[in-house]
Amino acid sequence: MANSIVKKLLTFLMLITGLTLEAQDVSYSQFFNNNIYYNPAFTGRDLGLRMRLHHRNQWNNLPYNYDNYAFIMDVAERSIPGTGGLGLIVQSDFDGIGNIQTNSAALTYAVRIPITRDIITQFGGALSYVQKSIDYDNFIFSDQIDPRFPENFSPSGFVAPEFNTLSYPDFNFGLMLQFFESSRRINQITGTLSAAVHHSFRPDVSFTGNDNRLPRKYVFAADILLDNERVGYRPGMNNDFFYKLNPGFLYEIHGKLSNFMIGVNAYKNYVYAGVWLRSQNFVYTHVNDLIFLAGLHLPIGDESRLKFMYSYDYVISDARRAVGPTHEISLVFELDGFSLFGDSNIPRRNRAGCPECPTF
Repeated sequence: MANSIVKKLLTFLMLITGLTLEAQDVSYSQFFNNNIYYNPAFTGRDLGLRMRLHHRNQWNNLPYNYDNYAFIMDVAERSIPGTGGLGLIVQSDFDGIGNIQTNSAALTYAVRIPITRDIITQFGGALSYVQKSIDYDNFIFSDQIDPRFPENFSPSGFVAPEFNTLSYPDFNFGLMLQFFESSRRINQITGTLSAAVHHSFRPDVSFTGNDNRLPRKYVFAADILLDNERVGYRPGMNNDFFYKLNPGFLYEIHGKLSNFMIGVNAYKNYVYAGVWLRSQNFVYTHVNDLIFLAGLHLPIGDESRLKFMYSYDYVISDARRAVGPTHEISLVFELDGFSLFGDSNIPRRNRAGCPECPTF
C-alpha cells in the first residue's frame, strides 16, 4: 500500500512542477513492423497495402501496466508521379496508473525519387493530431497522507485546474535510402538507411499553463535483408534452400534520453524468429533488455498474407524483479496488388529480384 501511494504521489509531483519531465515516446520492440511510426519516409516503400495492429504491455510485474495500442496502415501509390505512398497511424497510450491517456491520429505521405535502377530514396512527412487527458481524481496528494497511518486518507485541499485535456498538432519528417543487389547465392540483397526527426516544432505539452516544450526526437536506423526466398529460378541458385535473414539496428535520441537496439530476424518455412538487445547507449555492459521474437507467416493467396508476431522483453538490469517482462503482439495483413488510384504497374511477387516486394 505504501509503495503504491509513493508512486502516485511522485507521478503527480512530476506533472505539476515547472521542471521538464523527461519521458520518451513509446518504443516498440518490433520496430520493423512500425517503420512509418518511426519514419514517415517508409510510407509506401513496399508493394501494395499493409495494415498492422499492435499491442504492447510493458513491465508486467508492476501493479499498474503501461499499455499501448496502435493501428498502422500504408499503401504504395506509384500511379501518382513522384508519390511513394499514403499512410495512417492511430495510437492510444495509457500511463502506468491510468491518470494520463494519450490518443493520436497521423496522416503520412512519402515522395519517391529513384536515383538509379538499384537505388531509391523517399522523403516523408507526418501530420499528427494529439490529445492528452489527465484524471486528477485518481491522484493521492501529500495532505491526504498521515505518516503514522499511511493506509488512511483524509480529504485533500487540492483544487484541480479548470481543464484536464490538452490538444496540439505535431509534425515528423524523415528520409530513407534503399539499394538493391543480388548474387548467384542470394536472390536479393536490400540495404536500407534512414533518419527522422519527431516533434519538429516542439509543441507545448504542459497541463498547468507553464511553457513545457516537448524535446525533438531523432531516429536513425539501418538494416540489410538477405532474401533467398523461392520467388523464381536463377541459374546457379539452389531453389531447395530459401530464407530471409535481416540484421539491423535502431537508435533513438529524445532529449537527454536515448534507446539503442541491435539484433537479427530470420524467416524460413513460414516461421519467424529473432533476437535483439536494447540498451540506453552503445556500452554492452549497460544492456537493459534481451528481446526474443517468434512469429508465423500465413499465406492467404498469391498476393496476400497474414503475419502474427510475438516478442518477449526479458529485463537484464537490476530492475528485473520490480518491473517484470514486456509483451508485444503484432498482427500484419499485406495485399500486394492493392492501389487506391488505379493499377500501379508494380512488379508482382513471382518475379525474382523484385525491389517493390515486401521486404520481411
